[in-house]
Amino acid sequence: MLDAAVVGGGPGGLFLARLPMLRGTARRVTVHERNAPDATFGFGVVFSDRTMSAFERADPDTHRRIVEASVAWTDMELRYGGRSLRYGGYGFTAIARKTLLAILQEQAAEAGAELHLEDPADALELTSAHDVVVAADGVNSATRNALADRFGTLARPGAGKYVWFGTRAPFEVVTFPFVRTAFGAFAAHAYPYGEGLHTFIVETDETTWRAAGLETSTERSAAPGSATPTPRSSWSRSSPNSSRVTRSW
Repeated sequence: MLDAAVVGGGPGGLFLARLPMLRGTARRVTVHERNAPDATFGFGVVFSDRTMSAFERADPDTHRRIVEASVAWTDMELRYGGRSLRYGGYGFTAIARKTLLAILQEQAAEAGAELHLEDPADALELTSAHDVVVAADGVNSATRNALADRFGTLARPGAGKYVWFGTRAPFEVVTFPFVRTAFGAFAAHAYPYGEGLHTFIVETDETTWRAAGLETSTERSAAPGSATPTPRSSWSRSSPNSSRVTRSW
């Protein structure tokens, strides 16, 4: 049986660590995560019905725990110009990222995986001690960057600008508001992920972003994942002509 190591203790790395132990295909799996167990960046995580079905097939017990701690809906809503359009047929499940991490950490440990938190590890150094090493260290993977030539990595940064908020403003389903301002168009992507808690992502193009004066941060904002109220961010600060970016979503 395999002796495996996983670099990265996010949702993907933790779920992967549990499965081979659950199936008896690994005698040992160790997870190395550089952050603390409750450290997270962002608010809610959304899974489609198709992904949830894959969870259930792979691991019914973990699926049950995620369902019990999440919210679900089947509709989407578009908003523009004071009008809205709601349509159904798209099932989604959302859960607080911190809750999801806690569940997956517990499930991985319950299956016998060893969790080494606040323990940054080098995937290349681990290869001499393990049969398999999995790099699950995120979109800015140090492993992938170090081995970009061997992996054939090609990264193209996008030009769009976005900011990720958490809000208590009510959104029953995943909602896509579009707003035109004097500076250009803004769009939002909002959805519930817990009791009274919602993710609210605002997006725009770089030209609009600069026209609104948002390229310069002038006020303190909350740390990622923090629920602590802070002063209004630069996304809604006054522009030189005193117009405001804020609109009713």
